[in-house]
Amino acid sequence: VEPQPELGATHLANQMEEHIGLELSPTVIFEYSTVEALAGHLHALVKGVGGIEVPGALGGMAFAQSEVVEVCATGASVLPNGAAGMKRTWELIAGASNAITEVPALRWEMPGGKLDASTLQRTRHGGFLNNAELFDNARFVISPVEAASMDPQQRLLLEYGYEALHASGLDRTAISQNSVIGVFVGIEANDYKDVLRASPAGTGVYAATGHSLAVASGRMSFALGLQGPCGTYATACSAALVAHHSAMSALQLGECPSAIVQGVNVMLTPGYSISF
Repeated sequence: VEPQPELGATHLANQMEEHIGLELSPTVIFEYSTVEALAGHLHALVKGVGGIEVPGALGGMAFAQSEVVEVCATGASVLPNGAAGMKRTWELIAGASNAITEVPALRWEMPGGKLDASTLQRTRHGGFLNNAELFDNARFVISPVEAASMDPQQRLLLEYGYEALHASGLDRTAISQNSVIGVFVGIEANDYKDVLRASPAGTGVYAATGHSLAVASGRMSFALGLQGPCGTYATACSAALVAHHSAMSALQLGECPSAIVQGVNVMLTPGYSISF
């Protein structure tokens, strides 16, 4: 069966109608056959509807001005040295303190003396996350075998992401009724793959997804059945800010009515081990 271009053009016109909130001719795609001409026509239509100008490649096309974006809830931040939760984090900031400590004795324990005295002297202090291996896998219907192959960053994203949604009044039932929720994750570290290679879990079926940065955001959408846009942003130190910017853009453009933004950066030390 040969494709029918007129049906695709009509479908596109319908989508644009929904996006700009104005009625368009079913033949608008044929009447304005180039992107520039179509953008100019749409701009002329919405110019008097209180739109805002968007310069650049869109050729002055206007979008309806969005409402103010509301922050409904925040999840508990997790910092090194046991600083978990908003209250503990605020106490840390208010007390002009920090979360940097000396290396825990067991963290640098290397069989066969692989780290010499001079190396240990150079790495005496750091920020260390307590109990990173703990994870309520049953809550997300994840087997212990799969959980053992998951980067601790993925575990933290699931637990604290759900906590933020729950704090905003969305439990599992509410999420299932309002599933068009976007997920935007800023993440950078990807050294868990080295831990997997050195463990029996590295040969398992879950190893490929266990350390993937792309999967980090997808797990939240999959585990909770979220149907909004989902993306991972690995832009080094700016990752969380870029994820936040993308979420704001998605909300303002009507791609989703609500979204969750997460940032995580957990780098593993040589002495890290997986246990459940």
